[in-house]
Amino acid sequence: MLAENRWILEQKIMQENFATFHPWKRGDKFGFQGYLRLNGKKPYEVVIQGCISNNPFEEPKIYINPHPEEHHWMRSNGMPFLSHQRLSAWTPKRSTFASYVLVAMQYLKEFG
Repeated sequence: MLAENRWILEQKIMQENFATFHPWKRGDKFGFQGYLRLNGKKPYEVVIQGCISNNPFEEPKIYINPHPEEHHWMRSNGMPFLSHQRLSAWTPKRSTFASYVLVAMQYLKEFG
């Protein structure tokens, strides 16, 4: 379960590192949403989304719109999310949503 102090800490870290990303909560989902523009290219909408009931044990998902390519995406019942295990591994006590923005940036530098 997402503890209030963890949510406050996630927001503080995100504000310090990615001030243009905004926090949100809807039902059992929460996260941050913003835009990344790398090297003057078109902006990509990035959403880092977690599940309140499974936080911090379940890693958040990374959604990027538009997709720069089609090979690194997991498809299930909902929207496709980035398959990024090759880039990062979630550690419940140390990983943050801001670190997943960095994963999105690394992916966009390589494929965007």
